Amino acid sequence: MNKSCLLLLALLPLSAHADSDDLRRLSEENGRVQQQYRESDWLDGGTPAGDIENDDAYIRIGGQIYTVGNNTEELESAIYHAINERQWKKAERFATRYAALPDHNPALPKLVLGLKQRAEGRLAEALRNLQSAEALDPANPRILLETARLYTEDNQNREARSAFARAQAADIPEETRALIGQYLGEIDKRSRWHGQIGIAYGYNSNINQSDGSVRCILPLDGQCLAYQNLPDPIRSPVWNYSLSAGKITPVKGHHSLKTNLLAYGTHYRRKDTDTALSDYGSQTGTLSAGYEYADAQSRLSMMPVYEHERRNRHTYYNAYGAETSWTHTINPKWQVNADWSGKRYRHSGTAKTYAADYTEYRTGLGAEYALTPKTGVFAGSDYTRRTYNGGTSDHREYTLRTGLYTLFDNGTYLNALVMKRRNLYDRAGIAADGQRRSDRQTVWLAAAGFRQWHIGGFYPELRFKHTTVKSNSVFYRYRQNEIMLGVKKQF
Repeated sequence: MNKSCLLLLALLPLSAHADSDDLRRLSEENGRVQQQYRESDWLDGGTPAGDIENDDAYIRIGGQIYTVGNNTEELESAIYHAINERQWKKAERFATRYAALPDHNPALPKLVLGLKQRAEGRLAEALRNLQSAEALDPANPRILLETARLYTEDNQNREARSAFARAQAADIPEETRALIGQYLGEIDKRSRWHGQIGIAYGYNSNINQSDGSVRCILPLDGQCLAYQNLPDPIRSPVWNYSLSAGKITPVKGHHSLKTNLLAYGTHYRRKDTDTALSDYGSQTGTLSAGYEYADAQSRLSMMPVYEHERRNRHTYYNAYGAETSWTHTINPKWQVNADWSGKRYRHSGTAKTYAADYTEYRTGLGAEYALTPKTGVFAGSDYTRRTYNGGTSDHREYTLRTGLYTLFDNGTYLNALVMKRRNLYDRAGIAADGQRRSDRQTVWLAAAGFRQWHIGGFYPELRFKHTTVKSNSVFYRYRQNEIMLGVKKQF
């Protein structure tokens, strides 16, 4: 095997890590963008619950205390006021008195119970009671509106739109009708394409991922008869582009069709004339489409995925497989997630001469904790198994990652991520002087964005990445710094 080919083979696995890291980062960022449109904070309206009296014979309105008589008119008024103020204990007591009256509307106690359960996070029970209330009083605009709001919070978008339309057709004030129109607009946004696009220019200190070391390959009697010189690091300006987009198409209830599109590419100004892979730039894209289940607390998706990459102005590989992901919100501060993927990578054209096809399986676990509504920390781990045709490069990969993010009131955000990766190969090989190859990689990522400085929706972002790889093979040791200044836009 000639020197240039050996060096090329050494480079490729680490380049693959860089691409997969960037695609994972884009996927996670795209998930956060889409999550913004799943939020239902725009539904909040009402006053937070405060201290209330335990005596259900009275109610406080505007600082004044009023006696609530034992008749339908006064109790209905008191119930609606308690609902508006989110005084659920008070509303429940009034509803108990109200239900004992012979001329009561049976839908109203169901409404109170459903809204109380909604406030407690028991959405499935709340929805059943609100549906019962609507069946008992289908023309009641308040019941229709609250049912629609609950469908929206529970990510049942088709049902939410239908319920809001029924409420809009009821006899309601014009200002309420206009508000419902805004709600319908927000629901429609959930079904549109959302994501982000960016372009950046910067500098990379080591595009060929080499350390330029010199080693003796033919020692004799304490002297060296032949040396091997590894290439010096190649520094180069770099252009980078990225696109991530996703779309949800509601089907029924919590069930939807989900489509994700990711694209990422780099172009280095300098080329390497000493290897067959003279252009270290690459263009990678993935397309996945499949099933998603989403409610107020959890999301589960299962999708086939296709991945395509070009290198050196030619198709490098095509990959086919499947992926699944799960996210669960335990409470407003804690969120956990898990994901799995399996892909088969098939190289194309001239890439077959220096790269073997392989199968990859990856499993990941993670958690996120919100320190404040705008600041959080996260951590996770991944296990990856790659098996190659011939088995000579089969290996396991273990990754730990942790990071934090914060958003300031003026629109500035900061993100930081640290990854520690360990590669362990199954067999001894020539690249590691007859030993089993072992790599340790550390990646530091930091980004600062300034959303307050925008033109046409595009805002500046500064990004820095530092990579260090230690290995028992001289071909895989390197340090690399990359700094990029670009613009991004969310849509």
